[in-house]
Amino acid sequence: MFKSHRLNARVDVNKAKRLQLMLAKKVILEDKYNVIRKIACVDASYKGDTVYAVAGLFSYPSLKLEKCVLVVDKVTFPYIPGLLAFREAPHYIKALIKLGLNNFDIVIVDGHGIAHPRRLGIASHIGVVLRKPSIGVAKRKLYGKIIPINDKEYIVDPSTGEKLGLVLATIRGRKIFVSPGNMISIESAYMLIKRMIKKHYLPEPLYVVDKMTKQARNNREDICGGPAGI
Repeated sequence: MFKSHRLNARVDVNKAKRLQLMLAKKVILEDKYNVIRKIACVDASYKGDTVYAVAGLFSYPSLKLEKCVLVVDKVTFPYIPGLLAFREAPHYIKALIKLGLNNFDIVIVDGHGIAHPRRLGIASHIGVVLRKPSIGVAKRKLYGKIIPINDKEYIVDPSTGEKLGLVLATIRGRKIFVSPGNMISIESAYMLIKRMIKKHYLPEPLYVVDKMTKQARNNREDICGGPAGI
């Protein structure tokens, strides 16, 4: 089911972009979930050519961490702006499968959803491949123009005027860029992430898994207590 979407460094950029355009047609920008009780969140850190990817399972709305999975792999795809999914998504998908796809209602990804030149950032890629609702939360804008509309800052396609996401001002004025990945609307993605802002500028689940990936990378230990990979 997942192998057809896993590319390696030998695949050319144009082929990767064509795959993104194909998968983008499968993105659903409507709320296709019922009650959210469990949230999965993924993030990664690197040391050389080794990636430390963590998937955390959080209860909602308490945002208490219930379970985590660490995957340690060798990176097989270079960093290319706009093609982050081919570098990181295989490791996130592996971690989410270990976490249990039936154990969570939505996944939050460190990266973009449809706020992407081809409407398929890493959050959309993962959401389409796993057929799960997903949201992208990024620290920097990748694509689009910021336009204020009704007291909100929207990320808008500069060519078509299509809304792609929202800018969310958090703690101490820090801003994050929220865009729907799959099976959720722009407004619902924004409101859900806004509710998860507590003591940090990142939503709490993303803040927690970000710290865990750095701990695993720096200490070279499985902070989740199970077989990690390599």
